[in-house]
Amino acid sequence: MRAAAMMPAALLTIGLGVTGAVMGPATAANAQPNYRVCGVFNSAKGGNYGTGLVAKIYKDDENNETCSQKIDFMRAYYDQAYPTSSGRLSFVMVTCEVFSTRVGAEGGSDLCYDMDVNLIYKYTSKYDAKYPGGAAGVSFWHR
Repeated sequence: MRAAAMMPAALLTIGLGVTGAVMGPATAANAQPNYRVCGVFNSAKGGNYGTGLVAKIYKDDENNETCSQKIDFMRAYYDQAYPTSSGRLSFVMVTCEVFSTRVGAEGGSDLCYDMDVNLIYKYTSKYDAKYPGGAAGVSFWHR
């Protein structure tokens, strides 16, 4: 009687083991290894990035030339995106995962999937010092 009761449990355990072997272990979020982001923001809490402007750049940006040009543009026109504010702080060639984490993207999501290369986006951050946003995200701002 006892052996008969244990049989369904044993079959379930074997079935789950086979499923796990076929599917493999859970993987981390798919990264965009060939890209980095550069951006500017005004203020933030705890070493994170506050709400600001960001551009997705190819990782082999020689001498950070494209990144530097984008940052110069973002600083010059920051007040058009965010009136009465300035882009005082910046980040250069940061991985998409680090950027997404430092603006508070939920569940390890990679915000780079929402961006095209060399375009400038406004982004919101949970960690802005003055105006912490709700959900972190990006929206197109300028070519």
